[in-house]
Amino acid sequence: MKKITPLLGGILIIILFMTMLNACSLGIPADSEDRLVKPTDNSVPTQPENPTEPGQPAEPTAYPVEPVKGDIPAPKGMTAFIVASGAPAAGSADQREPVLFALKSIEAGDTNEASLPEEARTVLRNALKEYPDDLMIVVYTGYKGSSGFSVAVTKVEETVDGLKVIYHVTAPSPKAIVLTVLTHPYMIVRLTGADVNPENVEFIEE
Repeated sequence: MKKITPLLGGILIIILFMTMLNACSLGIPADSEDRLVKPTDNSVPTQPENPTEPGQPAEPTAYPVEPVKGDIPAPKGMTAFIVASGAPAAGSADQREPVLFALKSIEAGDTNEASLPEEARTVLRNALKEYPDDLMIVVYTGYKGSSGFSVAVTKVEETVDGLKVIYHVTAPSPKAIVLTVLTHPYMIVRLTGADVNPENVEFIEE
C-alpha cells in the first residue's frame, strides 16, 4: 500500500499538468471579442484612401481662370506679345543711333528694316508673314561696345491719334565681366487689335 501511494501521486501530477496545457491551447474564448476595448470616434484618425505620395504636390485649389494677357501692358482692346529679343554680335558697325519704328508690311527700300542686324531682320520678316494683320513694333538700340546690354519695351500707351511705346535700355554693371565686342540689342513686339497708322507711333526711352 505504501508503494502504491507515491505512484498515485505522480499520476495525479501528470494529469494536472496535461489539464493546464490543454487550457492554454484553447486560446481566447469566443465571447472575449465583445470584452475588448474598441477605439472611440475621437481616437487616432485614419489615413485617407488616397494619400498624397511623399514629395508630390498637393492638389491645387481651383480658382477662376482669367484670360491670358500679353507680355507687355497695352491699351484696352490691344494685346502686346514679345516676338523676339537679343543682342547678337553680327550687325553693322556704322549704326550708332537707335532704330525705332512700327510697321505692318515691309516696303521695298525700307531703310529702317535694312538698318537692323540680320537676326532681327529675319525674325521681323517671318513675323510679318505669320501675322499680317498685326502691328510690329521694333526697338533697336544701335550697336553697343560690349556684351551685357539689353533693351525691353515696358509699356504701350494710347495717345490722341496713335500710340506711345516706352522702352528701357539696360547696361551691364560696372563690376560685371563683359566681352569687348560689338553687340546689337533689339526687341520686336507684336501688337494685336491696333487700328493705328504706323507713322503715328512715337517712342520714348525711360
